[in-house]
Amino acid sequence: MKNCIILLSVIALLGACSSGNANKFAEFYVEDVSKAQTFIDSTSGTAGKLALMGGNEVMKVSLEGELDSSADVSLRYYPSDQLITEFNLKKEDNLVLKQNGTIPYIEMMFDYYGGDTLLIRYIPKGATKGHLKIRTNIL
Repeated sequence: MKNCIILLSVIALLGACSSGNANKFAEFYVEDVSKAQTFIDSTSGTAGKLALMGGNEVMKVSLEGELDSSADVSLRYYPSDQLITEFNLKKEDNLVLKQNGTIPYIEMMFDYYGGDTLLIRYIPKGATKGHLKIRTNIL
């Protein structure tokens, strides 16, 4: 009986330290692709993380949507604003943005040791019509 109580206490403690689903993505929508927009992902980095565990090490990002022309999406450390990576969505020379303007679902992973917050910056470079969904997950 004593072992059962100890086991239940350990399970309860681990449950209290956990904060959600490790596979949860934060989603950001660029509805007006003609305007620059900035988003901050401060939620996915703590999803499913045990409070007693170390920092984050990996970031997943996915892009999906449709644009009539070029745009840039950059991922940056927050709050330093230092560039991690950038997606140059151009019809002319990029396989991500197809000739008809669609961006098929793509997902990439990057090393990320910058804590649990990420800055996402969208900058149109001629895009005036379309939409874009950006999903991030900091693990």
